[in-house]
Amino acid sequence: CFFSGAGRVSSDRKRKSKILGRANEKMLLKRTFVNVFSLVGGIAFVDAAYLASEHYFGRTVVCTFFNGCDKVLSSGYSVVFGVPVSYIGVIFYAVLLGLILMYAFNGNEKILKLLIGLTGIGFLTSFYLVYVQIFVIRALCLYCLISATSSTALFLIALLAFIKVRFDKASEKVGPADAKAMAGK
Repeated sequence: CFFSGAGRVSSDRKRKSKILGRANEKMLLKRTFVNVFSLVGGIAFVDAAYLASEHYFGRTVVCTFFNGCDKVLSSGYSVVFGVPVSYIGVIFYAVLLGLILMYAFNGNEKILKLLIGLTGIGFLTSFYLVYVQIFVIRALCLYCLISATSSTALFLIALLAFIKVRFDKASEKVGPADAKAMAGK
């Protein structure tokens, strides 16, 4: 019958529309992830670069919110094997920004895993350094706290993106109805 073929065409269009909609949603989520990660990583990079430049030129850091910047930045904890932590931070955040740029172009899941690993190390290091500021040095550095907050945010952003990618892959394998059931919908 002529009309039954028309129903199939309409059904095919709906299915293609859903597939395109999911693809657009994935692209939007990836772009959002890359943009947010880049923004937070950029803030952290500028923060670390400011501290590194002030250290390099021997200038005092302007600390407006807390009065402990000088105490923290001149402590023995501000240097690791003779290298200022701020220099390590500049390299760390530059590497993260390079990796997120690579991920933006190729979407390779291995890069995402590497980002989780590196940001996890950054998070744990920041956690330790904040502990040292509070309980050992007994002073807080605003710029160090910005870096710690950024490291934490970058780790959470990368982890959430990885979970989303894995969930999307799993839902593609099991089908949309099973994915909804897995999501509790």
